Amino acid sequence: MSKIPIAKALLKKEEPYKTDVEMGHHTLISDEPESNGGTDQGADPVRLTLGALASCTAMTLKMYIDRKGWDFDDIQVDIYYQVERVRDPDEISADEKPYIVNGRIRKITKEIFIEGDFDDKQLKRLYHISGKCPVNLMLKGNCIITDKVKTGVSLLK
Repeated sequence: MSKIPIAKALLKKEEPYKTDVEMGHHTLISDEPESNGGTDQGADPVRLTLGALASCTAMTLKMYIDRKGWDFDDIQVDIYYQVERVRDPDEISADEKPYIVNGRIRKITKEIFIEGDFDDKQLKRLYHISGKCPVNLMLKGNCIITDKVKTGVSLLK
């Protein structure tokens, strides 16, 4: 194990929750919304994690598309996150049961929009590759992640 941390967080005593996060030579602020007692100066840790998943997915897809030499314009990854209370475990599928923690199940859906002209075989491959990003692999054992790959006009414009 390296003696240098990958990430470091500093929460000063005088701050409610505002935390300075260092990752190498990059820094950002994480915080809680005012409704949770924070000052809302940065995204909360869950949003940071989901943002990392979105950006990692987009980058992984771009690396693959570039390697294949396929033409595309933009990639947008929208993340949806929900936590459901499980009232009756018998109503949950066998595939989902291992994800129940403290009576709750967490679900992430990634909607991926790629501007470009892809055939069904390429879309199927992009769907497969979207689940290979390192953040996706890190989270996969702890929550259900569903990918949806779509083509069409970018929502960013």
